[in-house]
Amino acid sequence: MSSQRKPVRVVFGQVASIYGTRLPKGARKKEIADIFDRLLADRKAHLDRITSLEARNAQLEREERTNPLTGLPNYIALDEALTGVLEMRKAEYESHAEDKTWRAEPYTVIKCDINHFKAYNDTLGEEAADGLIKTFARLLKNAVRHSSTARRPKDFVARSSMAGDEFVILMPGATEAAAKARMEDINQDISSRQFLIETPAKQYFLVEHITFASGCYQLDSKPEKGRYYDKEYIDVVYKAGTRRKEEKARMQANKETGFTIRPITDAAELEQLQRQKDIIKVASASQGVASAHRAGKRGSTQR
Repeated sequence: MSSQRKPVRVVFGQVASIYGTRLPKGARKKEIADIFDRLLADRKAHLDRITSLEARNAQLEREERTNPLTGLPNYIALDEALTGVLEMRKAEYESHAEDKTWRAEPYTVIKCDINHFKAYNDTLGEEAADGLIKTFARLLKNAVRHSSTARRPKDFVARSSMAGDEFVILMPGATEAAAKARMEDINQDISSRQFLIETPAKQYFLVEHITFASGCYQLDSKPEKGRYYDKEYIDVVYKAGTRRKEEKARMQANKETGFTIRPITDAAELEQLQRQKDIIKVASASQGVASAHRAGKRGSTQR
């Protein structure tokens, strides 16, 4: 409190000293007005610094929770979001413990990754493969939130690790069956697309039949007697990941994960492909983002 009052005391001291001088009345008024103008200017500069620091802190918090390559929420934001959901459901369960007819709203957690991504990375190079991840993330987010039949703006799509091609999706209000059907539709749509990928060396590849494997896990709607509700973020994601591995094995057994990567060396064909509006053009990740991404890969490897 005293530190806040000190400038005011100084100002009033300065004003009192002016009144103690023999300056003309008009000059005294001007001196006093100048003192208060300086005080207001100092206060405004102080508030501007506070506003700037708050904006910078908010930006840093967003960056801390954002994957730099894809722009999606990262594992920190995912942890916070899913932990919040689990805590909320815990409170709901406890408040309805005696109600045998009550059921929580369905809520499904999905984990997915791109099939054969290592082959893309080995053939295209890291920066071009990063560009593919960035494009896939955009397609996945848009497809999850917007379909021909419904919009689901509350669905949460995150990149679950700093490096790699793994994504986690939170679907409030969706049953496991509905989420699985939705992911199958998205998979079919993405696998039907053609991707024209440009490497940093200005080489071009046409990639077709990109698919992903996904596992869906629905949170408990009502705990059974003697069985506790889902309560750990890592446990829920692990269960979804286990089902994703099972789905990947099934797809590979049924030969549903085939893909083609064809280099484009003919200039006329390249020009024709670049003109086609239905082909998705993929540029390599920018140098800065790719460098940060690879630093994350090294960090995750060391861990």
